[in-house]
Parts: sequence; C-alpha cells; structure tokens
Amino acid sequence: MVHQIGGIEDHVHVVASVPPKLAVAECVGQLKGASSHTANEWLGAASTFRWDTGYGALSFGERSLASVIAYVRHQREHHTGNSVIGLYEQTHTKAGPASV
Repeated sequence: MVHQIGGIEDHVHVVASVPPKLAVAECVGQLKGASSHTANEWLGAASTFRWDTGYGALSFGERSLASVIAYVRHQREHHTGNSVIGLYEQTHTKAGPASV
C-alpha cells in the first residue's frame, strides 16, 4: 500500500507498506517497471524514460509513519531549505552505498 509519493528533479521517495512475503527488491522492481512503462506511454516516441539502477530502502515502525509521510510530502522544501535527513536520502547500487 502506497502512503505517500514525493519527488524532485533527480529522485523520488515512496512511502509504502510492503507485505512480508514480497521482497523489497521485488517491490522496487515492480514500482520502477510500472512507472517507467506509464511514463514512456505518456512521452510516446519522443523520449525514453529509464530509472537508475540504485535505490534505498528504509524500514520504520508504525509510530514513525506520520513523520516519514510528512517528510516526503514536503520533500522539495527540505531540499531547497537544506533540511534533508541524510538517512532518508541514501541509495545503494551494486557498487555499494552512495549519497543521493
């Protein structure tokens, strides 16, 4: 279940509940696949949209859900106001961790 989506020009945050039987990597793959397919249908032949290979995943408890949703809802303000939370802004690739 998707709780919140927020994005800026170079990355997107998605707050979602992932069922225990679904691997996080599989969930991310499904999200990236479906969204890039939709974007490419919208763009038509004019352009091809592809996601980068890396992603970050953060597990948090029910008590933190509201604050994480609020962070993502106000993502643009965090980036323009230099008030990002570093833990929320990390991604990992096959080469290892990298900061977004």
